Amino acid sequence: MVFVYLIIIAGIALIVLYSFYYAKAAVVKRELKKNPATPIARVPQGATARITGTAQLVGEPLIAPLSRRECCFYHLEVKENKRDENTNWVTIIDIYKCAPYVVHDNGSYAFINSA
Repeated sequence: MVFVYLIIIAGIALIVLYSFYYAKAAVVKRELKKNPATPIARVPQGATARITGTAQLVGEPLIAPLSRRECCFYHLEVKENKRDENTNWVTIIDIYKCAPYVVHDNGSYAFINSA
């Protein structure tokens, strides 16, 4: 009977690990991590690539909710610890905002618009 419980727990653990490993954000983060920065002029349109340069807003800047500073991107996530039968953190606020901006790199530029 204990063996059956161990198999069930192992199966659940594998499902959870699988869902984290293959989540879209995790896949993109791994791809970017293993690739060196590419000059903007050599990145094909619509490709996922790691670029570096100077960001310049196109239009009005966003105002970061906590620091009140101007920015082109922010992600605010607030979690609450729910104390039920299990100790679980539950996301109660998850705000992602990105204003359109341009990244300049040695005479080339990339327009970034995640809307």
